[in-house]
Amino acid sequence: LIFGNSSINSKMKRMLTMLTYALIAYAMLLIFLFVFQRSYLYFPDKETIPHHYFNEFNIKEVKHTTDDGLTLAGWYKEPDTNNTNVFLLMHGNAGHVGHLVEKFRKILEAGYCFFFLEYRGYGGNPGKPTEKGLHLDAVSALNFLREQKIPDQKIILQVEGLKDIELTVVRIDHNKVRLGIDADNSVTILRSELIPSSTPLAELA
Repeated sequence: LIFGNSSINSKMKRMLTMLTYALIAYAMLLIFLFVFQRSYLYFPDKETIPHHYFNEFNIKEVKHTTDDGLTLAGWYKEPDTNNTNVFLLMHGNAGHVGHLVEKFRKILEAGYCFFFLEYRGYGGNPGKPTEKGLHLDAVSALNFLREQKIPDQKIILQVEGLKDIELTVVRIDHNKVRLGIDADNSVTILRSELIPSSTPLAELA
């Protein structure tokens, strides 16, 4: 009987030891994911964007400064048409904005004004991407367009990804700014995220 109790106690100790190791490993995994979670949200291409992406459409590099003091490079095309609508592009969480120039060829060829926003930590810009930081980047880009004397009503936010952040910009800061959503390779324009109406791009001219 004594031998039997000793065997049971030994098995219980082994089980408790294994359980302890498992809990420690799980806790370490949680800590690792918490510390490095940003690495699994953002996948920036950190190279400085070569000018050849933009030369064909006479898109110029410009600088704008965020409220937390970062000076970011963006890419701005002045209009060469009487249409005064302005596209502000906010790309997704990977690559850099130069990769999307070709996608908007038809809009650029039509002569629209276009601002390619590049985030902090992307495309050679300083800083590291965070949700708050990207929000500040978006607000800074909108302020840059305002400095060009462009009214909010003429600005079209073209959203390619990170929609929660960009919708926050529209909802809280700029209810008059329109929101462009890419759907099935066409662009739909919404007056606001809060208004359930849309206008095809062809009707904006």
